[in-house]
Amino acid sequence: MWLIALLILILVCLLVPAAFKKRIPTVQNVNQGLVVFDDFIEPSARQAPLSYQGTSFTGAVLAGAASVDQTVAYGDRNYPGAVAIAVNTSNDQVSFASPVVLTLDHSTFLDTQTRFFLSGLINNVTHTFGFSDALGDRGSEGDAAVIYFNKNTSNNYVCYAKSSDTGTSTQVITTVPGSISTDTYFRILVTPNFIYYYINSVLVATINLSLNPAVHLGCGWGVEVGGAITPVTMVVDAISITQQFDTPRTFVNPASQ
Repeated sequence: MWLIALLILILVCLLVPAAFKKRIPTVQNVNQGLVVFDDFIEPSARQAPLSYQGTSFTGAVLAGAASVDQTVAYGDRNYPGAVAIAVNTSNDQVSFASPVVLTLDHSTFLDTQTRFFLSGLINNVTHTFGFSDALGDRGSEGDAAVIYFNKNTSNNYVCYAKSSDTGTSTQVITTVPGSISTDTYFRILVTPNFIYYYINSVLVATINLSLNPAVHLGCGWGVEVGGAITPVTMVVDAISITQQFDTPRTFVNPASQ
């Protein structure tokens, strides 16, 4: 009997370490794609004209007297970091965006979200958020999946898509009106064949259009002025970007070595 017990003990001693060795924890989804979330709380290396210089997103004054400035928390909105984008004159152009490096090539989707508020709704100003190869200069863009507000076009937010691959563009005027000093959430989900637009977590439009997978896109905000205005500012709380690869990376989790 004692011999059987000894054999069982030896067997357990041999198997248990092997079992534990196989149960090394792994980190999930680290190789699936790109994930960016920026709350704009890191210090900005400011330049003239005033322009926010961050880690993932950079402000660029393209024309006029616009500015992109790091600002303080806004009242009860619980903005731990924020960026104020201001336009002041008739020819202002400004962008606040990621590098132009995102594509649908070898990706199953692109997704972006933001929270912001506007200080005013005035004529001759276009506020645009989303993916574009020319944020801040809409007249030169070839591909875009954006939500914009221009009071000359509509009192409501507009969903827009353009593809250099198909040579077409489409827009949908939503039923959601622009609002002043109200926290608003945008989300845009781009897939190879459809683009889905959300405002305050509600699906407001679906556009059947394929962006050119070879075109590199930036993601963020662009503001353009097309006539006489009174100064207006928008405040951006945060932006996220997710890019899902169709073939994951194969980096090894260091904990498994």
